[in-house]
Amino acid sequence: MNNFHAIHSGDTLTITLPRSFNMASYEAFNTAYQAGKGTTEYYVLDFAQTHHLDSAALGLLLLLREHLDGQGQRIKLINLSESVERTLHTAQFQTLFDIPELSTQV
Repeated sequence: MNNFHAIHSGDTLTITLPRSFNMASYEAFNTAYQAGKGTTEYYVLDFAQTHHLDSAALGLLLLLREHLDGQGQRIKLINLSESVERTLHTAQFQTLFDIPELSTQV
């Protein structure tokens, strides 16, 4: 199941991602981040429940970044499991997104 939970508070939209984040997540993820359109400066993606992240999910993150490109919004990825952290580090996503907990020694 690809349930996303989005909470909009002030200028921040926090999206809690599902246990498995993959291509089947496309429509639900798109709907979740569109909830902040026009009123959001900060997007926080909470990976606390996410244990599986595939290459399609990496593409979805890039689509979000592209969608917001040039509009001044920032994207932060938080609460990464070890496997998600390893995947993001391998893909060098720390150069594209704000990932405060991503260590350089994964």
